[in-house]
Order: sequence, then structure tokens, then C-alpha cells
Amino acid sequence: MQQDTTKQTLTVHNTCVGSMHTGQYKLHQERSALAEIKRDEMKTRNMKRKRLLRKYNIEEKNLDQVNEELKQKVSAKAEWSSRYRKRQNQYYQNKMQEMLQPSYTEKYVYKKGTN
Repeated sequence: MQQDTTKQTLTVHNTCVGSMHTGQYKLHQERSALAEIKRDEMKTRNMKRKRLLRKYNIEEKNLDQVNEELKQKVSAKAEWSSRYRKRQNQYYQNKMQEMLQPSYTEKYVYKKGTN
């Protein structure tokens, strides 16, 4: 019974981290699109160009500043993902240890009754 819940929890964990990678990927895409805008290439469509310029408030900020902010966001998300995985891994190791290790009552109380 407990192993089934562990499997379900693992599935939820993997889904969360998977969506995290999607967020990083989107930031990478936007960063490269802004780099194309800076190089004045027309690969980015006009609507996408306007949306990005409006989203990151390019009139007030420099493209280099926005690019640096996005770079920091990507590295922060990667760091968060790493810490999240470590924390989840430790949690699952502790759960497995609890399941494998006999409890205090199993170890001492029941043995006293048999002696």
C-alpha cells in the first residue's frame, strides 16, 4: 500500500520538475528572440517582436539589461530545480529508510514479551 503512494508521489515530482524545464526553455527562447531583435534580424515575426518589446518594457530598459535579467532568471531556475531534486531525493531516501527500518515497538517491546 505504501509503495503505491510512493510511486504516485514520484510521478507528481517528475511532472513538477518537467514543467520547470519547460519554463527554462521558454526563457531561453525569449532570450534568443531578443538577441535577434538586437541584431535587427527579421526572423522574429512582427507580432512576436511587439509582444516581447512590450513584455520586457524595452523602451525604458536597454536590450542588454533585459538579456542579463533573463540570463539570471534562467540560472536561478536551474539552481532551484537542482535544490528541489536534492530535497526530494533526500525525502524519498528517508521514506524508504522508515519503511525498511523496524520501529521502536517492533525492535524492543515485542522482543521483551517473547523473553
